[in-house]
Amino acid sequence: MPVEWGNQLVLKLIELYESKGCLWDTNNREYKNKIKKYDAWEGLANELQIPRKDVEAKIHNLRSQFVREKKKIASSKGTGKARDEVIESSSWFAYDAMKFLLSGATTSGGTDTLEIQAQHQDTDTQYFELSSENTQNSIQWNPQATMEASPRPTSSKSSKKRMLQQEDKLGEAFDIMRSAKNKMEATPDEFDVYGRYVASELRLIKDEHSALMAKYYINNILTEARMGKYKQGYSTASTTPSEHQDSVTASNDNLYSIPRIVSPDPKQQRDFLKQLWFNLYSRGKGKISSSGFEHIFVSELKNGEVSGLHNWIYFGKEEAVNRINYLGYLKYSQLNDKGVVMKLHFNQQGVDKPVDTMFVGTSPELEIALYTLCFVTRADKDCRLKLGGKDVNIVSHTFRYRSKNLIGSAYPQI
Repeated sequence: MPVEWGNQLVLKLIELYESKGCLWDTNNREYKNKIKKYDAWEGLANELQIPRKDVEAKIHNLRSQFVREKKKIASSKGTGKARDEVIESSSWFAYDAMKFLLSGATTSGGTDTLEIQAQHQDTDTQYFELSSENTQNSIQWNPQATMEASPRPTSSKSSKKRMLQQEDKLGEAFDIMRSAKNKMEATPDEFDVYGRYVASELRLIKDEHSALMAKYYINNILTEARMGKYKQGYSTASTTPSEHQDSVTASNDNLYSIPRIVSPDPKQQRDFLKQLWFNLYSRGKGKISSSGFEHIFVSELKNGEVSGLHNWIYFGKEEAVNRINYLGYLKYSQLNDKGVVMKLHFNQQGVDKPVDTMFVGTSPELEIALYTLCFVTRADKDCRLKLGGKDVNIVSHTFRYRSKNLIGSAYPQI
């Protein structure tokens, strides 16, 4: 979810940012310490409970606005300006709160320099210069998009670039060391111990085929356990690997034979999925232009309504180019760290859709797998399953076209 930056939250962010001198004060002895800066950004993000990348991006925007406001004031005091044209102070609410940035600028002769280097997703490095000559201050913005697009660097700029590269490598090494340290300090539980035992036993199997079969059976048992097969009440009778294989085969045969629609042949499985998801059909007026994939993972605008659109990735891309206006969520359910099921309100290209549901944060591969499973086994019915330890209900609808049952729609229900 995007962060809503109200004025009070912005001022709180500025106050916390000011307290982290290593992030902005070039006179601070830790200003060039990559590790300290990393910890400072993490501290800001944790205290505000906002993702670090959003915090850094907001600071970058605030500093850019501060430079523009400062330039506006300085320009109004130039030669030839009338008294009523002079701007004494900015009307921007955060201007006074950010004046501390001026005290962190480096000094060289008669020039004060404030450099802002912000990297956020695909945003290139930009430099903002504050300069003062004699008694007048002026700010110049040099929008050089990248180091490659800048003029040939002087030796000092080359040194700074090499230093930044070295700091990046140091920060990367620090992240690796900290991750390794956390893993070493973690107290092993019974599963860690048993996992090492299984690994030692597998190493004793010299025959590659036997080792592969052993891993195959272990994986099957673990999968069945997660699906609830071994909950209290199951039979504890011992089974040999061959008996277990027979039971797995029987289970798979049952899946393939009862619905009479899923074949064990990989090629037929691919053809089956292609037909379910991409077979074109007509939703009206005889125009054959729709499919299950288009309806669910893209959208269809017809008769003044938004039809489909149950995928968060497409939703985000459309919102980024202003073809979708997100109007807030009605309800959501967190699937631990696996994602979110959300009911929301939006309009697309001016067409309102008051209620829509979709997974957020999940992969398209997972969504296709879940929707296919529910359509094959529970078409036009509730399909209840667990995802991230939470109960999820998926609804799928059949579209009957030329004697074929195709996916008309599928989405999570909340």
